Amino acid sequence: MQGFKTSKTERTSYASFFFGQNLLYIIVVQYLMLFYTDVLGISAAAAGTLFLITRVWDAVNDPIMGIIIDKINFKKGKFKPWIHISSLVLPLIAAGLFFNLDLSPTGTLIYAYVTYILFGMIYTISDVPVFALSTTMTDNIDERNTLLSRGRMTAALAAFFIVLFIPMTSKFGWTTTMAIYSALAFITMMPLKFFVKERVSVENRKPTTLKEIVINLLKNRYLLVINLSFLVAGVLNTGAAANYLAIYNLNSKNLIPLFMLLSIVPMLVTAVFIPKLIKLFGKRKLLIFSYGLGTISGVTLFFVGYDSIALTIFFRVGMSIGITIPALLKGIYVSDCIEYGAYAIGKRAEGISFSIRTLVSKLSAGLGAFFIGIYLEFSGFAANVTQTERSLDGIFALNSIYPAIGMALALLIVLLFYDLSESKVQMMVNEMSNRAETNKQ
Repeated sequence: MQGFKTSKTERTSYASFFFGQNLLYIIVVQYLMLFYTDVLGISAAAAGTLFLITRVWDAVNDPIMGIIIDKINFKKGKFKPWIHISSLVLPLIAAGLFFNLDLSPTGTLIYAYVTYILFGMIYTISDVPVFALSTTMTDNIDERNTLLSRGRMTAALAAFFIVLFIPMTSKFGWTTTMAIYSALAFITMMPLKFFVKERVSVENRKPTTLKEIVINLLKNRYLLVINLSFLVAGVLNTGAAANYLAIYNLNSKNLIPLFMLLSIVPMLVTAVFIPKLIKLFGKRKLLIFSYGLGTISGVTLFFVGYDSIALTIFFRVGMSIGITIPALLKGIYVSDCIEYGAYAIGKRAEGISFSIRTLVSKLSAGLGAFFIGIYLEFSGFAANVTQTERSLDGIFALNSIYPAIGMALALLIVLLFYDLSESKVQMMVNEMSNRAETNKQ
């Protein structure tokens, strides 16, 4: 039985939240390091250490937040109250990241640590519930897939609005520019509070103990497997190394915006067709195709070389598609795994399940950045000078063979251990609904 449907206004408001949330997230990922080193005067080593330490804290914080979200039921909803809090606080904290208070070096570093850790915690409070919210908005699997895919599409759309960020800092300064973007994020995140409804009530939603949550999570093999594939592919997704490829290998800073577009445009185009592609082929086949295409593109680029810019761009598009489809499907896969957990284990743990997804995204990004830095150092890279042949080869490897290896390993994991199809998930949902109806009688 699938009696719960969402309205057009609900779907638009849900997608709008993703736009505002990711507007802030992308700015922080792309430009906070530059602000720390070039504006606040924090050394690159100290800034890198800061990011590494905060990722370790995320490993503790994200599951804890997931547990708290799972255990608490507000009168006004399971997930919306958390989202309401984050939509108010996240833009404020994001703006605070880009304040220059002219403190001492130690004071500046402490302020950076405190504000960035707070940002990560508040972001978790927004990210975990908004994905889990889809499970209480509708019990229709196709509609839920549409909700999540549209959310990812508007998240990608937010990247286009970041193009003006640096030019605006030249005119208004970093703090004012970030305040403008934070205000825009707040405006686009707020409609969810007023127009989205939680209407699906599921039995056995609240885990009772930490031990029970951990046991249930370990029993949910599909949740562990799919996140392992995302982690492996994410750690070796060295997209940030494209800047070095453009500047040092291809001798053109003008290619940096183009490389950024190569990662954004495929995501936007693919997101439009994701619901139809899921219906035609299924999520598992789409994942296999994307990882396969990305692997082939990366390996081919590695052996072809970068003498031809046209070929380099062509194969990078293939690699981008390989990364894009899994990124769009992450939340949908976790939603399916939650249904499996409820069916096979008898417990629903939306908060902890989506917090693991958030943790994997953060952890893979942090480890990926760490890997880029270590590998560049190992290759003999030195900034703002002519690179050695060894250094150029290292930069090129980061942009070709290593992402291919990550996607190949992820593909192998999916092929061997993940066989959760749409039909299986829908069967589980229907059977659980029938069980609930029988128990009421």
